[in-house]
Amino acid sequence: RQQLIPKPSQIKPEKKRELHEAAIDCIITDGRSFNDFRRPGMDKFLNVIYPG
Repeated sequence: RQQLIPKPSQIKPEKKRELHEAAIDCIITDGRSFNDFRRPGMDKFLNVIYPG
């Protein structure tokens, strides 16, 4: 029987929720648009600090 090994790029649900809440707080606090985190520069930065 083959065991499922989690991919390193998968984020645990608890961490995903924490990151989501931090992003929403950042957007609201700084008055940013909700698509700032999808811009190429930000996307590259986020992939460096948290791959996947």
